[in-house]
Formats: sequence, C-alpha cells, structure tokens
Amino acid sequence: MANFKKIDVGTHDDPSYHLISEEYLQNRSYHQEVLKEALAKPVLGEDGKLHLLDDTTLDVTTKKAIVEKESARGKKEETTPDNTMKLDTTGVYFRLKGGPARQPIQHKIDGRQLFLDNAFFLLANKKRIMSDSRMFLCRLPFPAGGLAYTGTGGFEWPTLGVYLEWWARIPSTQIIGEDGKPRLLWHLAGSPLTGSNVCTSVDETGKTHKQRMVNFLECWSTFININTHYDEAKHDCAAFSLIEVLTLLRSGEQWGVGVMAERAMEIRAIHNQACEEFELQCEEYERQLKQKQHELDMTRLMLHPQKVISFYKQYLLDKADAERVMAACREQLKSLRERFRDGQLTKHDYRENSIVFKGSSP
Repeated sequence: MANFKKIDVGTHDDPSYHLISEEYLQNRSYHQEVLKEALAKPVLGEDGKLHLLDDTTLDVTTKKAIVEKESARGKKEETTPDNTMKLDTTGVYFRLKGGPARQPIQHKIDGRQLFLDNAFFLLANKKRIMSDSRMFLCRLPFPAGGLAYTGTGGFEWPTLGVYLEWWARIPSTQIIGEDGKPRLLWHLAGSPLTGSNVCTSVDETGKTHKQRMVNFLECWSTFININTHYDEAKHDCAAFSLIEVLTLLRSGEQWGVGVMAERAMEIRAIHNQACEEFELQCEEYERQLKQKQHELDMTRLMLHPQKVISFYKQYLLDKADAERVMAACREQLKSLRERFRDGQLTKHDYRENSIVFKGSSP
C-alpha cells in the first residue's frame, strides 16, 4: 500500500491539504522528464490524428467543413486568441488578494460558472471525453490563471482535455478540504519569481475556495506547457462547446459520429441565436436608457429656463473677470522682464515677483 504525505495548502479561515504519494515525491524529476518527453511530440501527427500525452490517438474533424456550413448560415469564423506569453501591462495579477479577474459578460453566459458547476461530473466522464477529439478540444472561454509580469499568456482558452490531463499528472491539483471532501484546482494566480500566490479550487457543489500552493511553480508551468501544447489543434480542429459536451454526456445516447455532429451543430445554432438575442436586448436597453436620460435633461432645462439663463450670464461674467485678471498678470510679468533686462531688478527679486503673479492667474 502506497504511503502518502500530507501537505497543507489552505488558508487560516479554510484549512485544506494534499495527500501526495511518497513515490511521486521521491521520483518527481522522473515524472517531469516523462511529461517533457510527451510534450516534445507533435500534437497533430502525420497520420492526421490528434496525439494525446499518453500516446492515445484520436480522429479529428477539421474546421473547414463546419466553417463552410456555418458561413452559409451567416456565422462568422471563430478565431483563436493569441496565447503567447508577453509582458502584462494591466497589473491585475500583482493584486493577489482580488483572486481571479472578473470575466466579460459574454464569457459568463456559458463559461466559467457552468464549468465549475460540472467540474466533477466532467472528471467522472474522463474516459469518454478523452476518447472524442471534439470533447477533448472543447475550449473554455476564460483564462485558467495569470501571472505577474506576463498576465494570462499561456492560460488562454484551456480545453477540457487540458484540465483532465493536468489533474491526472499533477497530484497537488487534487485537494482535500477541512470537511474531508475533494476539491480540484482550476485557477492559478501569483508571481513566478517569488512564488507568492492565491489560487482557487472548486468543490463538488461548484463553490470556490482560496488555496496557497506550496509547489506553485510546478502547477503553473505544467499547465502552461500542456495548454499551449494543444494550441495548433485548437486552431485547426473542430470542437464542441461546453454546453454541447454536457448535453451529449447527460443524454446517455450512444450516437454515431455523423448524428452526433449534426445534433451538436443544432445545439450550437440554438445557443448562438439565444446569445445574439440577449446581446441585442442589452444594446436596445442601453439605447433606450440614454434616450430617456437625454429627455430628462432637456425636461429639466425647460422647467427651469430662468435658472439656466442666470447660470449662463454668471458664467459669462466670471469668464470676463478671469480674462481681465489674466491680462493684467501678463502685463505685470512683461513689465518685470523689461525691468530685469534693464538691471533694475536682481535675479532673486525677479523670480519672487514672477511667482506671485503666476500664482494669481486663474
């Protein structure tokens, strides 16, 4: 029976820990070397198949056919964001107490919380997800973390397969809470130099918890390596959305590839239409709100014309007074410069008087 070592990773308010086997800790370098060799292999082989880190090969469908079909329906081609590591100018991940950065509204429609609510369900269906390239390459529309200095580079658009392989290969991503219930590490945030970090895990109910990882370097570096390893496949190969994956997994039906693809496209069309209608409703609401605000402002002006006229007259008087004062100051400064040039003022006296007149300008 394997011996396990307990490693605390919780906070003062929420104690939690890892149970990592002594074998893994003693042979960590070996496991890292195995992962390094697996990452060195091409993700898309000459056979046109997707090659996973455990040497499993999966048939893939290129995006070309689906893009052509969706283009005929008026859909735009989906783009893959830049996932390279570069200097971060936002400074978001210097503020570790804030935790994960807030996501834009369009990401919240079916992204982060849907993934968190179903993280353990997805893990339970690992075998099926790892046997279907479209499920494996399901892209999650949120960054899995961020580092000080480089931001979210390397963390963008992780896939279900990336998370499943990461959870399987890095034991410390699986955490046990004070209540004895399991958690999964899902978000990484910290400094790559000092190792200071505030990461986030999720439990079986979808609730998130703060974690301070002892082996932060191992966690973020392996995630970035695995995630960017599949960037080519994310760009070239078709994939289901998270809603489609969950629908297929929960349906319990063993569809053929062709029927499954057609059904997935129907689901995607319904989902896209719902998202577009929601965005249009938001735009219309904002337009109506601006119009109402404009009408309210105009109504106020019409109800109090005398106050508006009085305010404008006072503004003109104040403006004229300010211009007179500024003109007088300019004349005084001009006179001071002439007296200084003629030797009537010392440099010290000129500087002191100039400061007085410049400070009196509005």
